[in-house]
Amino acid sequence: MDILGPFPPAKGQVKFLVVAVDHFTKWIEAEALATIAASNIQKFFWKSVITRFGIPYALITDNGLQFTDRRFNEFLNGLGIKHRMTSVEHPQSNGQAEAANKVILKELKRRLGQAKGTWPDQLPEILWAYRCTPQSSTKETPFRLTYGTDAMIPVEVGEPSLRRTQFDEDSNRETLNIEMDLVDEAREQALVNMEACRTRLAKKIQIPSRATCSAKVEIQFPPEPFARPRLKIQFPPEPFARPRKFNSLLSYSLGQG
Repeated sequence: MDILGPFPPAKGQVKFLVVAVDHFTKWIEAEALATIAASNIQKFFWKSVITRFGIPYALITDNGLQFTDRRFNEFLNGLGIKHRMTSVEHPQSNGQAEAANKVILKELKRRLGQAKGTWPDQLPEILWAYRCTPQSSTKETPFRLTYGTDAMIPVEVGEPSLRRTQFDEDSNRETLNIEMDLVDEAREQALVNMEACRTRLAKKIQIPSRATCSAKVEIQFPPEPFARPRLKIQFPPEPFARPRKFNSLLSYSLGQG
């Protein structure tokens, strides 16, 4: 969970946005607030998360005053929710909320133009678009992972899809039952995709540099003409990589100095 703002004041003097993202499904909830007091954050968390989706195992936030508030933490402890706070040096560890924040900010900037004070009116459409868009990590939409079926979107009304033109109540009920039977399989595959994405990212971060040997070479030319130049070679401090053995005339392996 994270907080965005302040934005240009809108109706009701709202100028902040509190955002909560589910770690697995990537489902996002957000609400515009006039103030970010701990009591308002607690009300949002109760209304938009707990009463809709149940009590989560853990909540990840930063170290903001509204999140470190004693009453807010007593509220979490009373429900058995573990409160994990990111360090000041590594706020990116709250990556779910950070990624959602970027999407919201980008869409608000694209949609609003000069009408800065109407940003809360655009929020429902932005959230809906996010919930119905396949995520790169899971390859599924947050809507399907949450409810077991895909949402009916406006494009299917303008250009009627098969499930709209061929709608039959009995067959629709049967199709929904089949989709509910398959939702566990879809969630398992989404989990596999998530782990694969995390592994690829970890490999990119942990790849060591291939640069193992370096030296500073200066050529000093004497003032007198026709004199042979002197080479001055400065090696970096230990340890540095040096040739260990020759494999061929043109290649060698590096050993640690």
